[in-house]
Amino acid sequence: MHSRYLLLTRPCPRRRAAAAVPHFGADEFSWLRGALATVDRPYPWPIDHLHHHIGSTHVLHHLNPRIPHYRAQAATAALVPVLGPHYRHDTRPIARAAAQTVAACLFVRGERGVQLYQPGAFSVG
Repeated sequence: MHSRYLLLTRPCPRRRAAAAVPHFGADEFSWLRGALATVDRPYPWPIDHLHHHIGSTHVLHHLNPRIPHYRAQAATAALVPVLGPHYRHDTRPIARAAAQTVAACLFVRGERGVQLYQPGAFSVG
């Protein structure tokens, strides 16, 4: 049940679908690029508390998943100055961010290279 609840509070496809976050094709993907294409964003207090701040320490989690949750906030605070402009943080509440992403209908045009999410209607075929 816990993992199903996480899926409801953390819509995976929408999490990385911010327009400024690149999508990497297989020819451009690396572990580090993938980890840095993650966004930290706060959740409302009850969710943040129950899920050990996974939303606001998500970048750290992708860089080093072995850091325990009770050290993640301090480790994130230490990581932010090291990453500098490569650190991604979105202060919009998760519901607003997801709604704006759905409204913008973001998608990538191809599967090769480095793609940025594009706004507009997606058509199959």
